[in-house]
Amino acid sequence: MDMKVLLTFITVLGLFTLACSPKPHAISQKCFDVFAGFTFVGSGPNMPGPTATGGISDVLPKHGIAELPLPDRPQVGIQYVFHHRRPVDNEKLALVDFPARLRSAGITVVRAPKSSMEMMHLFVGGPLFRIEIKDGSHEGVIYDQRCPDLQASGISQEWTIEDYVLLWLK
Repeated sequence: MDMKVLLTFITVLGLFTLACSPKPHAISQKCFDVFAGFTFVGSGPNMPGPTATGGISDVLPKHGIAELPLPDRPQVGIQYVFHHRRPVDNEKLALVDFPARLRSAGITVVRAPKSSMEMMHLFVGGPLFRIEIKDGSHEGVIYDQRCPDLQASGISQEWTIEDYVLLWLK
């Protein structure tokens, strides 16, 4: 075989392989639809420390209570923080509502609490939960944690004292 023909063949084969390789799956914008009825209040990079478990930062980005416009598209490594006005049933949210909303959005629920026994119940505030999710090749988590700013500010009469967080880990 002529060297020129061989190089042409290899080049064409390489271009064909690149053209046929699957494009990276974008995270669905529908993941934000899961938070219908919530107020988006901020976002920032996930900065897990050495003691963080599961690749999640111990500290959320600074945020207020004013509603902000949702980003155009969700990104890996960004924590999206939501608040919810009272009343809200965190147990129902974790056991029924979020899993149903996720399935409706085409997002797979990898792991979620199956009963209230699998949730952490605090003395003040609703039970804490963690739901692991997957969208194509992307893995993420939805969880809640106490918001010290809401609790300390006195406006917790209007808002639940939890931050609800969406984070795509990869």
